[in-house]
Amino acid sequence: MNTSQGVRRARELQGCCLAALLVLVLAGCMAPGTSERPAVVFFYMEDCSHCTRMKEVLETLLDESPGLTVRYYDFKSSTGQSLLQKLAIRYRLQSPIDVPVILVCDKAIVGEGRPQELALRNAVAACALGPACSSPLQ
Repeated sequence: MNTSQGVRRARELQGCCLAALLVLVLAGCMAPGTSERPAVVFFYMEDCSHCTRMKEVLETLLDESPGLTVRYYDFKSSTGQSLLQKLAIRYRLQSPIDVPVILVCDKAIVGEGRPQELALRNAVAACALGPACSSPLQ
């Protein structure tokens, strides 16, 4: 095995270990029934490819931790727009607000891409590790 293969293998193992740790933490700290309010709030638009991609990432996290609660809001609905306008102040979101917007405890993840995927995973893990993850809707 050459050096680049060894580095690649180490990164793969690191990723697997982090994923396993996240599953264990979430399974223990976010058991069903711990909160009626969602830990994650997801604003999306129909036919938005960025929203679809981040929803897939979020659904993967849901598969790994069934106790994680999520509430989805259509960005174009009056309910979604009204709620996002209220939360935009608390989360310091700059106008115009792009979608998707994912709120996890006190973190806001806006848009789609690898940095946003990592931010979402880290926010969920931090929420699970904290003493109590407050719902964005509180």
